[in-house]
Amino acid sequence: MGEQNSISALAVATAHRLRLLQSGMAEEEAPQRTAAMAREIRDVLAKLVPEQRRQFLQQLEDHFPTFDHAASATRGPALPPEPPDPLSMVEELAALSPGLSAALRKSIIDRLSSAGLAAGGPASVPDQEQQELARLLQLPAGKKVDAARAFQLLTLLLEVAIKLDQAVWTSWAQIEPNSDLRRSVTLQRSVARFLTGDGPRQQVQQDGDRLLKLAAAMIVSLQKIGPGLFHSFFDPVSPGTIRDQVTEWSFVKGKEVRFWEKYEELTKKMDGGSFTATLHAAVAKVVRDYLPASTPAASPPAVVADASS
Repeated sequence: MGEQNSISALAVATAHRLRLLQSGMAEEEAPQRTAAMAREIRDVLAKLVPEQRRQFLQQLEDHFPTFDHAASATRGPALPPEPPDPLSMVEELAALSPGLSAALRKSIIDRLSSAGLAAGGPASVPDQEQQELARLLQLPAGKKVDAARAFQLLTLLLEVAIKLDQAVWTSWAQIEPNSDLRRSVTLQRSVARFLTGDGPRQQVQQDGDRLLKLAAAMIVSLQKIGPGLFHSFFDPVSPGTIRDQVTEWSFVKGKEVRFWEKYEELTKKMDGGSFTATLHAAVAKVVRDYLPASTPAASPPAVVADASS
């Protein structure tokens, strides 16, 4: 219905311009008037897709019931068609664009694309995103981000982010399998929903911040747990600890023998599995301090600041 209304409105406007043109060229010769009117109609036809031209001509003819017969009697031999100016056609099409229906717009875009005249994707990065990128990248004033390169970079960064998201959350699940701290959805799915218009930007930002803070907390934990982990695991078998625990002496065994027996007794509890469990417990404690499961993900700079201190 909208497309039909657009063609009807175009026919009415064209008929009005033809009448004005015919009135303004009343003193001109008939062939000149005919050629001028033919150019006017050709210019309008160039704005329509082939499927719409017959309907337009039929509606235009309704405004001039005697146009065809009168023109045939006066115009004489047909004049050769003049080639339209491509730039003028583009400008006129752009002027008509706001009033075109969605279906007609798609037909025009598809036709231009098939002719190699319309590239897919945006021609430039929107102004708001340009400003945000300029701030993040500290670009000089007036320096613009190229849209095609921005999409290429998006692909590269998404590949890194998706792999990092998988690696970090998988590692955390191994460190603390029963933790309440877990992601509700993968970053891949969150980004996909946003880019296709099915999800908000805020969700992607929250998921990204949570991933960043978890990764940073795990890195910071390795800096913080070293001394404590060493003492908790190795102090029980230190010479001082063994000496304090071996307080009874017998005439049968010397103290060196008792020391060695106590060392063997204590080291039976020490193996790779117990060390890994102790390591994971220490890492989990630091992560929970930075990223409580019941608290929404906060901004990650606090963790990064600790990492450098």
